[in-house]
Amino acid sequence: MRVCLIYSGWLRTYQQCKPNHIEMLGVHDEFHINENNTDIDYHKEDIEEYNLHRIPETVVRHTMNQWRNNYLAFNKVPMMSYDILVRMRYDVELTNKIDFSTYNIDDNVVYIPEGNDYRDGCNDQLAFGNFITMQKYFSVYQHHKEIFSKGYKFHTESYLKRNLEMQGVKIIRIPTQTIIVR
Repeated sequence: MRVCLIYSGWLRTYQQCKPNHIEMLGVHDEFHINENNTDIDYHKEDIEEYNLHRIPETVVRHTMNQWRNNYLAFNKVPMMSYDILVRMRYDVELTNKIDFSTYNIDDNVVYIPEGNDYRDGCNDQLAFGNFITMQKYFSVYQHHKEIFSKGYKFHTESYLKRNLEMQGVKIIRIPTQTIIVR
């Protein structure tokens, strides 16, 4: 199986974590966007509205930057060139190896580790699926306004879960844990 990693985030521990990613995931290629630019001109009125209706620990510009970078990195992947696309943070390590051949990689099924779900959301540190599924996963950047318009307070993990539900993507939990390395 051909596997690629789609990275975004802060590079602070990337060199330390990269050997773990290669060992635990059997990676073939990587696609990065590591612009941590909080000055990108998102729609000012959206940012202001989101700041008024957000979960307290959420930094709206950071979340928007994360979603944008994930989306841009995903769009660098040649369509249908890989069997598995993995969304990965630079600063996490996995506790055990993932054997992708044991998973049924269908359209509209995303695999996410158990735990680290916050505010009725889903873990956003690691996810994998095929191209079609991951295209929907990364579309939260395109659908955040629609989710907000339904009355949900702005929050990273909960918006990801709402987006997956809205896109008809089934979340399957896997017995893998991620550890954030700081």
